[in-house]
Amino acid sequence: IEAPDVSDAAATPADEAEDPAEDIPADEGDGPPPVTDCSSMTCYCVSSGAAGRGDGTDWTNAFTALPEELERGAVYFVADGSYPDYTFDDPVAGDLWITVMKATGADHGTDAGWEAGLGDGISEIGPVAFHTSYHVLDGRSGGGRGSYRAGHGFVISLPEGGYGITIGSPWGSPEERDQDRTDITVRHVEVHGTSPPLPCNDVGGGGILIASAETWHGNLVFSHLWLHDLAIQMQGGPMHEVVLEDSLLERNASTSECHSEAWAAWGPSENVTVRHNVFSDIVGTAVIALGRGDGWDVYGNVFTCAPDHPYGCGVGNGIIGVTDHPEEQANHWRVHHNVFANLAGGYNGGLDMISSEAGIAEDNTAYNNVWFGNQVGVGFGGVDHDYSLFIQNVDGTTPIDESLAATET
Repeated sequence: IEAPDVSDAAATPADEAEDPAEDIPADEGDGPPPVTDCSSMTCYCVSSGAAGRGDGTDWTNAFTALPEELERGAVYFVADGSYPDYTFDDPVAGDLWITVMKATGADHGTDAGWEAGLGDGISEIGPVAFHTSYHVLDGRSGGGRGSYRAGHGFVISLPEGGYGITIGSPWGSPEERDQDRTDITVRHVEVHGTSPPLPCNDVGGGGILIASAETWHGNLVFSHLWLHDLAIQMQGGPMHEVVLEDSLLERNASTSECHSEAWAAWGPSENVTVRHNVFSDIVGTAVIALGRGDGWDVYGNVFTCAPDHPYGCGVGNGIIGVTDHPEEQANHWRVHHNVFANLAGGYNGGLDMISSEAGIAEDNTAYNNVWFGNQVGVGFGGVDHDYSLFIQNVDGTTPIDESLAATET
């Protein structure tokens, strides 16, 4: 079941800074997001500065924060301002969604009590956790091509670690931990830590945590996000039917005591799509590090480091890598139409998709990719690669393009 399409990406001006992410042309999209039809659904107003009755019926009487109990099937518009942490834990009622979205000048529910200053900025929200299913968190603008670092309607700051977005209940009772959470969409949200990012530790420091469970979390969509200056951008599992798209994941932190990645998919996973993202300045084990992953489709992404490498850059086990544990394997992967450029440091700018302990990697292909201007060795393991372009790649001072052109398994 798809999330209700009450909004879509809105184009915003590109950041003027020179960096790989902003070299990608802007995404023209399908025009402005549609206006929510509050005649066919219940709409509430949330504004931190409201001073009325606090019942959410209009902007004068808006809730000052999301209420403890939310109404299934309703939409909650959130005005500019600062808001506390929130846990979405309302019981599921069939397939009725709860939608929380940034209020804008064009779409804010009722006009009663509305002022332009309520919707022309951002909403700074505390970390959020999803303990039940069927939720949408939508900042309405920001992210995607031409706007990777600009205009996100919801912003989560993590100055002291922790996780910005949690799927599941990792610190709950055994019964709570073992429940699956499905049908959750998060889009147009920025999550950031400190600069430089704090290293990972016992309390975390990540953008998104998909918490472990006996059953699998599924039907998750992460779209138009900016996850930056964090110990780790994404981690966890088990999971199935997951999409990460049109997002920028950049600058993490890794130490010898706590290895990091952009996405640590350690739990088992199936049918994951990674498309149209930029991964920049990632250090640690891999950019995408795997436990047991089956049926991933990775396409249209850019894996890179900033010019002149001012930040950390380089991974040990490949851009996509499986570590050497007996239970880990990657099968039925498609890695295609990606660009790997300006990578340096570490040991491998290629794909290492087989564990030396398990020795199993079935039906993995890497076709129609480009490796350009990398200053690190490029190796392949557990994957058939062909129909790709290698230009100006060196390992130390040794050109390696010709040695990479043939298919290896």
